Amino acid sequence: MFDNLLTIIAPHYCCSCGNVGHLLCHSCKLNIARTRVIGCVLCTKPAVFGICYRHKVAYQQVWCVGIRHGTLEVLIDVFKFQRALEAARHLADLAHMILPKTNVPTVIVPIPTASPHVRARGYDHMQQVAHYLSKKSGIPIRALLTRQHHLTQHLAVSRQIREAQAKSAFHINQVLDATIHYIILDDVITSGATISAAAMALKRAGATHISVIALARQPLSTFAQ
Repeated sequence: MFDNLLTIIAPHYCCSCGNVGHLLCHSCKLNIARTRVIGCVLCTKPAVFGICYRHKVAYQQVWCVGIRHGTLEVLIDVFKFQRALEAARHLADLAHMILPKTNVPTVIVPIPTASPHVRARGYDHMQQVAHYLSKKSGIPIRALLTRQHHLTQHLAVSRQIREAQAKSAFHINQVLDATIHYIILDDVITSGATISAAAMALKRAGATHISVIALARQPLSTFAQ
């Protein structure tokens, strides 16, 4: 109700076409969903399930909304850095558009935001997206991953540093049900270190069916190897 009132008092403009109403209008949302990432999210080579055989990872498939540029980049950035909370709902809509239906017990496992960022923003941005995605899909959320340090990946200048940081990033203090499908939810895949570490933590705790859904892939040309 409060969000609806705000749209009347201080309406948003679509960050793609500029139309008044929402941060992302329905037509522009469909345009983004139609250009979803096809191929391996780590190396861009052909891949049926979003990850090719060249990479030894603990997850079996990846769904990714799009490349982090243009409208999608703006939407993610205003959500993370300018407190545009309405963006969470639109990002969840985009994730839901590419998430296939499943007939097996499934849970959404959001990547937890580092505590300093939660304090700075006033919210955990991936928990916000997970909340709306759960409402849209009917898939419950389980906050299984606990951060063991607060090092931030976007400040790491190389793939090697990111991978080293991520290896010790997450912990799970319970035994997981191997019959459940665990879907890791993250915002941006760059080197893939974060999702790999999260998937390994799930696997060590007993998970056998692990997937990833990401809002965007950072273009490899912008990332230091």
